[in-house]
Amino acid sequence: MKEIRIGIVGSGFMGRTNAETTTKYLDGARLVSISGGSRAAALASEYGAQHDTNPRDLILRDDIDAVFISTPHAVHA
Repeated sequence: MKEIRIGIVGSGFMGRTNAETTTKYLDGARLVSISGGSRAAALASEYGAQHDTNPRDLILRDDIDAVFISTPHAVHA
C-alpha cells in the first residue's frame, strides 16, 4: 500500500488531535508538515514534522497527498 503523506493547517486543539491521530493511529500515513497558527512550529517539532510558515505553501507541496483543515470553521475559506 502506498504511504499517504499528510499536512495539517491549524495548530490549536484540532491540529494537535489530527497530528496525534496521524502519527499514532493511521497505518500507512505519515505526517509531513504543519502550518497555520502561532503554535505550528512547536507542534511540528513535537511530532517530527516540518513546518511551513504559510498554509498556501503547505497545500501546494508535491510531497503531501492530503491536508487536514484544523482551523476554526470561520477561517476555513
